[in-house]
Amino acid sequence: MKKLDIHLFDLASRLLGEEAAQRLVGTVVRANLAAPRYRAALASNLRRVVGFSTGREPAPQEISALISELTDLHVRYFTEYYVLARTLAPDPSKSEPLLLPALEGLLKKGKGVILASPHFGNIISTWVALDCRGIPVTVVGNAVQGYGWSAQASRNIRLVGLGDGAVEGLAALRANGTLFLNTDVDYFPDGRTTPFFGAPFHPPQGVARMALAAGAPILPVYPVCQGGKDLILNDDPIVVDESPTRPCATQEAIEERLVRSMEKFIGKHPSHWFFFHDAWDLERSDRLFRSQLHAIWLKRRMARLLSPLNARLPRGGRLTT
Repeated sequence: MKKLDIHLFDLASRLLGEEAAQRLVGTVVRANLAAPRYRAALASNLRRVVGFSTGREPAPQEISALISELTDLHVRYFTEYYVLARTLAPDPSKSEPLLLPALEGLLKKGKGVILASPHFGNIISTWVALDCRGIPVTVVGNAVQGYGWSAQASRNIRLVGLGDGAVEGLAALRANGTLFLNTDVDYFPDGRTTPFFGAPFHPPQGVARMALAAGAPILPVYPVCQGGKDLILNDDPIVVDESPTRPCATQEAIEERLVRSMEKFIGKHPSHWFFFHDAWDLERSDRLFRSQLHAIWLKRRMARLLSPLNARLPRGGRLTT
């Protein structure tokens, strides 16, 4: 239950040693992000973010420095991810969960908490920090095949795919757990847009709808890297239904709060936003997300087709990954 790249890192660690394998990861990630299509998209996104946040046109050298910083952060993210997948030993010393007071206060309401974040920094550090403190977190991802190893590394982190996300997410919240959802992708756009850094963007309707369905509060979270450690920060909670006499927030109001929260934290830390295509090219984004959903459907179908054969194989001989 590991993806091919994790197996390759395991092999490189055995043949070359752990440090050399990590350097190899850095080389591969840097080369990938240096490709013209990625660098152009990053430069375009960063120019808009910095220009909107500061009210001035950023210099080319400033954008280059931000891309360099983002690349370093992405190398660190992948390196720690591969080490965790290899060792199955989470290291809580790498993060400082400053969100805990706000999170624990919201959990006292008994309706669970939605942890909402864009693709920002080393978000896995958030899950690990909660896991090490015994707080269950269910993570909805666009492709969770190949992450079965995470169950061995953690007792409290559970990854579920988009097809099961709504049902599993509601169950997690009803059990007063936490549910992690991304706020910068919309796999099922309904044609609506909202201003994001001054240009139209699909709002995070999935997060808003889940909060309304569960009556659960939302805590926007952002792991910010400082001195090699992730400070897991939070924005103000978004409370859907605070009391029986107070009407629920509307979907549009929740979406607006989430988008403004992203603007605030991404604007302060633009190099932490791991978004590798033009975020405001909505037509291309829609095509990309549709293709990802199609790939997820194909993988799920293949898993179902292989399941009868897997049932007849001895333990350890599973074909699905």
